[in-house]
Amino acid sequence: VTVSVTNGVSTLLNLRHRLGGVRPNFWDLHYYGPAGAAYATFAAARAAVWPTRLYIGEFGFSTWSGNASEVPGLPALEGDLDAYQAYYYASVEEATATLGLPAAAPWTLYDFSPRGAPPQSSPSQYQYGIYRLNGSAKPAATVIRRFFSTGSVNTSFNQDFAQVEGTKGNSIPALWQLNRSGGGTFAWDSSVTYAGTPSAQLSGTTRAC
Repeated sequence: VTVSVTNGVSTLLNLRHRLGGVRPNFWDLHYYGPAGAAYATFAAARAAVWPTRLYIGEFGFSTWSGNASEVPGLPALEGDLDAYQAYYYASVEEATATLGLPAAAPWTLYDFSPRGAPPQSSPSQYQYGIYRLNGSAKPAATVIRRFFSTGSVNTSFNQDFAQVEGTKGNSIPALWQLNRSGGGTFAWDSSVTYAGTPSAQLSGTTRAC
């Protein structure tokens, strides 16, 4: 017997209070919050239901282009959304491993076709898969394969700007979120390197108070 809640630890605490002395066999938290908040959220949830076991029974990030608005400053490019989904998966699974929780369950394996699934309130609901409708893998599939094979994830964040997205002449380093993007130009530059890796270029910027 279990009880599921989504995202909020406060919801979980309220539900535990309402159940009184009744305790499920385990608690099930569904997580769709920010990648950077996964560890703190899971730690608080684990403490809230202790000593009953906690599972992260569902988590995911949609690669639908409109979903870029969920991540401040993330460009709405397919490659950037795919890269961020992989980063999201790595962040969540790293949090479960560090906290000693069971592996989180990804939502979902394949994207859905609008013709093959019930109508959804948002197009984002069709593109949570780690595989596309044509069967090709998104980068997140590699994260999950590695995690379930070795118990570890790659925690790097494109610090060396080696991962690039966009078209030739209009390329940007993947995963970097832009703040005040109208105040200048952020680009990927292969002509200037450090230790063999490319660089990021900022141009047209002005001083801001």
